[in-house]
Amino acid sequence: MNGDLQILHFRGDTSPYIRPVPGKATFQLLRMLREELVIELRAAINKARKTKARSEKRSSPRETKWGLHLVNIEVRPLPAHGAGDQYFLILFEEVIPPANASRNPLCAPG
Repeated sequence: MNGDLQILHFRGDTSPYIRPVPGKATFQLLRMLREELVIELRAAINKARKTKARSEKRSSPRETKWGLHLVNIEVRPLPAHGAGDQYFLILFEEVIPPANASRNPLCAPG
């Protein structure tokens, strides 16, 4: 995303975290972000902007069909190409608490 919080590129399946919103099409990150992630991501972005360093936050637990999950959010400032440009890489990582791991078919013993 850029410094104006506009999404510039998607990589991988972002649907658990970001989704289109009804109405006029937008790539404004905070409008597309799932509501339960907004506070943590906004805090991570602000910290990365101020420190110009990587910032991490963990979301509050959210219920899925496989149980409670957490999301690790990482914001990495990227090198700017011009004066005043600011870009960030946002990474989402689903974390399954050990008590729920056996309920998730992706984590079933092989």
